[in-house]
Amino acid sequence: LFTFRGGGPHDVKNSSLLFPVGIDVNSSGEIYVADNQGGKVVVFSESGRVLRLLKLPGSKKRILKPLALVVDKQDNIYVSEAVTGKVYKFNRFEKFVRTFGNGKLNFANGIAVKDNNDIYISDSNNQRILVYNQSGKMLKEFDFRKSNKSFLPRGLAFDKRGDLLVADTLGSRIVEINKMGHIVTSWGTFGAG
Repeated sequence: LFTFRGGGPHDVKNSSLLFPVGIDVNSSGEIYVADNQGGKVVVFSESGRVLRLLKLPGSKKRILKPLALVVDKQDNIYVSEAVTGKVYKFNRFEKFVRTFGNGKLNFANGIAVKDNNDIYISDSNNQRILVYNQSGKMLKEFDFRKSNKSFLPRGLAFDKRGDLLVADTLGSRIVEINKMGHIVTSWGTFGAG
């Protein structure tokens, strides 16, 4: 058991976490943490030592309000950001590659990368899931605004069949969505028991 804390050589002042909301690990064991209220993505060692901050291109500018964060199998890092309404992609060397969403995402709370490298983004407050290719072109939109008024997609993951699993916060359930964007099944109910 250990506690994540400061002491890293690059950014000791920014080692505290105010409101961590996303976490993932790359193939080297480095831990990426999206700190929403702290306005940063902190990279920790496996022992909890601060290594560095993930920065936006061309400056010392940080990601203002990170939400979701995922590291894919090639160690690319994807971070959604609440203020700009975009998802930022960085390569394995933490160099900025591109954005997804064109500033139109409203609280993108989930990101998942499928085996074919398509990027799935839960555009939570717009009640939809958007699918992009690696070039940034939107391929699909699964829009649930008309068909399911109480659907608020957040966390995303894929099962072994390739179906999308979605944490539906308003529905207090997990929803399984097939490749066509249709809800196949759901489970879970509201309650603390």
